[in-house]
Amino acid sequence: MNLGENAVPIDRAWREPRVSAPTPVLLDRQWRTTAMTHRVALLLGGVLLAGAVGAQTPDPKEVAAGKKLFSSKNCTKCHMAEGKGNKKLRMDGAAAKVAKLSPGEIRQWITSPAEMTAKLDHKPVNPMKKTELTEAEISALVAYMLHLRTLK
Repeated sequence: MNLGENAVPIDRAWREPRVSAPTPVLLDRQWRTTAMTHRVALLLGGVLLAGAVGAQTPDPKEVAAGKKLFSSKNCTKCHMAEGKGNKKLRMDGAAAKVAKLSPGEIRQWITSPAEMTAKLDHKPVNPMKKTELTEAEISALVAYMLHLRTLK
């Protein structure tokens, strides 16, 4: 009777195990570690998703205030938003360069444009100038820029 090359005769099977099985304690520890890792990953993913959704839906009052500021501070001289202003620098839609910026980067462009211009590979002919704004006005403009990226 040929049992194959991996077969162990019955009388020696209890003395010569082919594969050592992990102990129950080791399996329990591995399971707990994996379960905890998954819980942490889900929690972090949920927090990041909630933050991203919250960041994409700015307060409508701030958006309206930002829209007024965008017009009153002559931003349309160099930038275009909602079909008004200079067509060279569109600020609305997913294809606009501002759509790729984080809220913090948008804030930096507003508060310290010279610093942000220095980071560019291609320097603009007419670099953005700093405009004196209050903290509330800056927040309103950031909210408006975030709103613009949702437009087509």
